[in-house]
Amino acid sequence: MKNYIAGLTEEGVAVELNGKFWGIEYEDGQCCNYGWVNADKAIITQAEFIKKPEDLTYKNSHYIKELQKGKIVKIKKVTVINTLIE
Repeated sequence: MKNYIAGLTEEGVAVELNGKFWGIEYEDGQCCNYGWVNADKAIITQAEFIKKPEDLTYKNSHYIKELQKGKIVKIKKVTVINTLIE
């Protein structure tokens, strides 16, 4: 049996509020809903694309007031995949 480990790292900024991050709460392939989620579902983007929290959405979005409650933070997400092959 061989053990293979692979990793994926995402670095950038996210919007945080009280330990939760702005991300996708629900997605079914036809629609999605955004809100405050755990770090593993956070929307991570490059710092040059987000100067204020509401930059994560579009102009006149109904999410703007909610995003304005958060703050921009640096984030690094590492996903480790451990596969055992016989």
